[in-house]
Amino acid sequence: QAGHGGIPGLGGDFATQMAAAGAILSGAGEAGRIEHSLQHGATVHAAIPAALREAVHHTISAAAIVYGLLIKTGGEHREAQLNLIGRLAPGIREETERWLPQLDALADDLKLPLLDLAMPALRQLSHEQYAIFREQLQNLSTIDHETSLFEFTLERAVEHNLDQAFGLAKTPPVKFQKVDHLLSAIQVLLSALAYVGQEGEAVNAAFQRGVKQLASQNRDLELLPVKHCGLNDVSQALDAVAMGTPLVKKNVLYASAMVVMASGQVNEQEGELIRLVADSLDAPLPPFVRRLQAQAASAA
Repeated sequence: QAGHGGIPGLGGDFATQMAAAGAILSGAGEAGRIEHSLQHGATVHAAIPAALREAVHHTISAAAIVYGLLIKTGGEHREAQLNLIGRLAPGIREETERWLPQLDALADDLKLPLLDLAMPALRQLSHEQYAIFREQLQNLSTIDHETSLFEFTLERAVEHNLDQAFGLAKTPPVKFQKVDHLLSAIQVLLSALAYVGQEGEAVNAAFQRGVKQLASQNRDLELLPVKHCGLNDVSQALDAVAMGTPLVKKNVLYASAMVVMASGQVNEQEGELIRLVADSLDAPLPPFVRRLQAQAASAA
């Protein structure tokens, strides 16, 4: 499953980090969902080297390790990125370099779960430190004038989980009571997911598979041209859907998951994008997506 690879705004190597889901959307009741979430999270986190798991509980190390997740694996950009870190905080550069060997060796599907573990420690940064941290993340990801899906997902995850804590964002108001109010945004999301996971005629088939799951009377949506499904378009679409009711967001996520499931497997780009959708909507992934991701990871 090669995928389209032509989404505007995606630069460089996309082969990064299938996200690990944290829970399930439907199934047994709330207690069962929580138990399943804890079991799955514990399994994923146990696969991360113990030294990294321990380090991300400390604020400075957590920041350095998150920087390290964005450091290129070689070439001129790697040194330039380290120089960027060193200009503002020489000690952070040393800490980042300390962890680079382990981060370089870390499996792609464990990098976003490692970021999740770092979030509590990052909340302990001062407001000034967090402002520098956010600026540095952007500088590190754009140093090659391209943004990979992993870089975009990491930045969105930090923004979504931490900006409110530091007074830089407010909880989105609930503005949209029905899926029909968000069809344009949903069209962008389903189109983007179809393009990263399919090729040829299968792109539209995957898109329509998602459309059929929408709780809407209007299911005549058409696949958008790929030029209208770039990262900026996806970001704006996610911001809009985030203002839907919980039921609307759940329906959008389920439709998105059905696009990803179209081929019976989840490639790395699809994993990144569906993780991005779920995280932006404050919703866990459906269990069948997580199972396919686990199968893909074990087969790699």
